[in-house]
Amino acid sequence: MDRAPSRPPVLGPPDDDDESGRGLLLIEALSDRWGYDLCGPGRPPWGRQVWSELLVGADE
Repeated sequence: MDRAPSRPPVLGPPDDDDESGRGLLLIEALSDRWGYDLCGPGRPPWGRQVWSELLVGADE
C-alpha cells in the first residue's frame, strides 16, 4: 500500500543510482495488465494499491 493517494503511480525509468523506483517496471514487464485502486477517506489506511493480472497457460 502506498500512502500517497493524490499521486497516481508513474511508470518511468529510474536513474542508475536510484535505490528504488523499479517496482512498476517489473510489474509492466511481467504482467498482462495492471492498474491501481485508490483507498480514500472512510477506508483507512488512505493510499493506493497496485494490482496486476497474469495469464495462466500459453497457446503454442
